[in-house]
Amino acid sequence: MKKLMFLLLALAGASANAAIVKADFGTSAGLPYCAVCAPFNFGPKTFTAAGQAVGAGVELGAGAVVGNPSGWGGGEVWIDLDPVAQTLTLTSQDLFDFENFTALISNIKFDKNEVISGLSLVSNDLTEDVAVDPVLTFTGNSLRILYDTPDGFYFTGRSAVFQYTTREVTADVPEPGSLALLALGGAAFRLRRRQRG
Repeated sequence: MKKLMFLLLALAGASANAAIVKADFGTSAGLPYCAVCAPFNFGPKTFTAAGQAVGAGVELGAGAVVGNPSGWGGGEVWIDLDPVAQTLTLTSQDLFDFENFTALISNIKFDKNEVISGLSLVSNDLTEDVAVDPVLTFTGNSLRILYDTPDGFYFTGRSAVFQYTTREVTADVPEPGSLALLALGGAAFRLRRRQRG
């Protein structure tokens, strides 16, 4: 009995230390509503880093631009995910103006059997001029942060911090009534085979 209790405590401690170890990181910034630049607005400026290891500083930083069809300046926001504190920090690297900005972390891999269970705003100092509250969404293996306003906003050169939570995924354990029915069905099957033979 003591060994079983020790094993259960060890498993509980191990799951509490589960952390994100790898993910795909990306950002996009654009001016979709801009009347002045509409003829030249071919799409947002995007940055990505696929299959990025987590925990050793900034996961999405300088040099990760992959698309800029409209030739926008700025729009560079670094992503730093801290798997121990379970925080995500966005830091703008410029003061350019945009009308929307999205940060996406997808294909999240954990070192244990965990999923994302929540995402909340801790502090918001990423935009100025127009107060823009980010829209936060998540799935079991992704986090998405969206700033979106047709009025436009300026990046501040500062940061926004978000907290995410996780939960352990456990296999469904059949209820005692279900187990009894399975056992009864198995016994009936064996009895029928004996009667035939």
